[in-house]
Amino acid sequence: MVSFKCYLLNVKTMKLSLLILVSFTVGSCIQDTEIKSVRIIEEIPEHIREIENLTILPGDSEPEYSVEFIPIQRYGETGVSGRSRINNSTVNKDGRVLIWSATPFLHSIHIYNSDGTYYKQLGQPGRGPGEFERISSFQINAGSIYLHDFANNRINIYSSDDYSFEKTVRIRDWSVLKHQAVRDMNFSTIHVRDDGNFLVSFMGYPEKGNIRPVLKFLLVDTNGDVLQSEKLELPHSYRLESRNRIGFTPHLTFLGSTIFTLSRRDEIFTAWTRDFLIKKYDETGRYQSAFYYPVKGPRFNLDSFGGWFGLSAKNIRNILLENNVEAPESYPALFTLKVDDEDRIWVAVTVEYLGVYEWWILSETGELIAKFLRRHDQPIFDIKNGYLYGKEVDEETGAEYVVKYRMELTEE
Repeated sequence: MVSFKCYLLNVKTMKLSLLILVSFTVGSCIQDTEIKSVRIIEEIPEHIREIENLTILPGDSEPEYSVEFIPIQRYGETGVSGRSRINNSTVNKDGRVLIWSATPFLHSIHIYNSDGTYYKQLGQPGRGPGEFERISSFQINAGSIYLHDFANNRINIYSSDDYSFEKTVRIRDWSVLKHQAVRDMNFSTIHVRDDGNFLVSFMGYPEKGNIRPVLKFLLVDTNGDVLQSEKLELPHSYRLESRNRIGFTPHLTFLGSTIFTLSRRDEIFTAWTRDFLIKKYDETGRYQSAFYYPVKGPRFNLDSFGGWFGLSAKNIRNILLENNVEAPESYPALFTLKVDDEDRIWVAVTVEYLGVYEWWILSETGELIAKFLRRHDQPIFDIKNGYLYGKEVDEETGAEYVVKYRMELTEE
């Protein structure tokens, strides 16, 4: 059993200006509480042992460094409505911070100078040139800002130099939508590569009656033309249909789902969340290597999902029975995956105390660099130039902010 000190959870109060003293919190300090370490798997599963070019690392590995996050700046005090929720944030090459905030009826992108002062808004709501209605994702790469407006089924592209609108790409006109490999599949996500091309995913079922959809990835240019015929195919989360009329059935992510991210060299890192198995593919989607930690998530309790998406535990149990799917013994081992600008891999690992994740910072080949705890409701948005940018919430007002932290590693 591992006990985590509060300094990993609470960050020291920092003076951000000559007049204002502000305290930031990395995660609520869990005083007098011991967080059980991840559960070790004694025997490596056969489906893991069969993987080629695999490195297996000890599940009880000790980190090489301790890590502390020192707050430097807070963003979002002006420009963002107190009723808004911050969905994502990223950092531009000029040091400015872009924040995607949303209410149930309005999405917006606000830009802040590096010193926290408000700069301007990117675009505006609407359907005209440079306008958008509902954002699905936004990214900065290849000298531009790419904003996916799924309500209007298009991508707006802005300059990352002066934030001016450049052009709109209409997804409905893409030829890839008629490509044989993804015909009858649904457009899912878009990831902008360093070369300005798009890695696009599609979701669909391999055959009628199948309850486990798949994701297929294709590389396309900004016109939507396919650049290579090879496709990368990965499993999607289960989506179980019920014969009872209880309404919409969501993807049951506790059964597992695929998470993935791109490196600065456009390499693809993926994981199926039930296994701490990270696979690496090159920029063309060809498998390269993998590493594995024999750990699993905390014990699963279906009753904890009462009210989840309007479904009771009984509803979900009946859906599993109807589809001949067993409830898992444990929660997924992983939640999310990131790669920073130094090619370190950041993985959110589930632990017994379900209010937090234990983040593992790994080398590109899987060696454990450091660990720290962070609350579920405080996602990490970006890691760049030795700084971490993450969400914080004012517990009194509910207002949300992005906080910039300097990362300090100390050798153990």
